[in-house]
Amino acid sequence: MRTTTTAAAAAAAAAATTTTTTTTTTTTTTTTTTTTLLLLLLLLLLLLLYYYFYYYYYYYYYYYYYFYYYYYYTTTTTTTTTTVTKNVFTQWLLLQLIAHIGGHACFTNSPCHKRILVSI
Repeated sequence: MRTTTTAAAAAAAAAATTTTTTTTTTTTTTTTTTTTLLLLLLLLLLLLLYYYFYYYYYYYYYYYYYFYYYYYYTTTTTTTTTTVTKNVFTQWLLLQLIAHIGGHACFTNSPCHKRILVSI
């Protein structure tokens, strides 16, 4: 009877060891799967953050340079054009004044008119 009890105890111990090993394997597999999923989720989060900041800075710099170009060249062009227009208008006005004075000199009996006729 003792042999049977020892054999039964050995079988029970073997069954308990197998159950423990199976439980440990299942726990390890579950932990590995959970770790893998967390790493994939972290990778996905990092990719999303990368693309978010990439496009954020891309559009930020795009609009920054667009407005910089727009205001810089528009302001400069407008100022230069206005200045040139004022200079051209001033020159035209001065030319009209000189022509007006010259017209009076040529079409009247002024001393300037007589000097012009004498020199011709």
